[in-house]
Amino acid sequence: GTLSSKDMKQKMVAYVRHIFFAICAIFLTVSFSHAYVSPGKASGYVNDFAGVFTAEQKSSLENVLSLFNASSTNEISIVTIKSLSDDYIENYAEKLFKEWGIGTKKYDNGVLLLIALDEREVRIEVGYGLEGTLTHVVASQIIRDDMAPAFKQGDFYGGVTLATARIIEVTQGEYKNIGDKIGVQNFFSTQDLLIFVAILFQFFAAIFSR
Repeated sequence: GTLSSKDMKQKMVAYVRHIFFAICAIFLTVSFSHAYVSPGKASGYVNDFAGVFTAEQKSSLENVLSLFNASSTNEISIVTIKSLSDDYIENYAEKLFKEWGIGTKKYDNGVLLLIALDEREVRIEVGYGLEGTLTHVVASQIIRDDMAPAFKQGDFYGGVTLATARIIEVTQGEYKNIGDKIGVQNFFSTQDLLIFVAILFQFFAAIFSR
């Protein structure tokens, strides 16, 4: 027989609910598969969980960052970890930044320099208070031009030291040349595009697998 208007409405509601719960399940699966795992509590400005610095190198960086914080109230935190544990570095850096409360609460003027050893990834996470000077474009250039060449030679301390100096100069308005030659075509880095493609692939893979 012909379905009544009430039966049609109930079927539509049930269909919409199935779609809704399917979408929720997909996003929950993706979220839990990339859950943030805290490296531990912060101790000073340099937290070398991956053990890439010597005691002297760590002490030298601590002194530089301590003096910078005392003179500007801006806080730079350097963190090395062994692995992201299947997380994305963007998500990891954001969660760690919030967990540790880097920078002052009033001005949100913190900077996190995160290095994931196994994945060979680097992220500069910036608080809202410094985003006007230490922009995404500038941070990407610091990683590409100052850190990557040193890291390829196994010189983590040299790369981090140079990057730290650049960050300090940029936030103090002393380093004017950085970012001047970056055009619109370089706004999205190759790493950004690869991450975007990976996210899309994972999303559609989750859909089709269900």
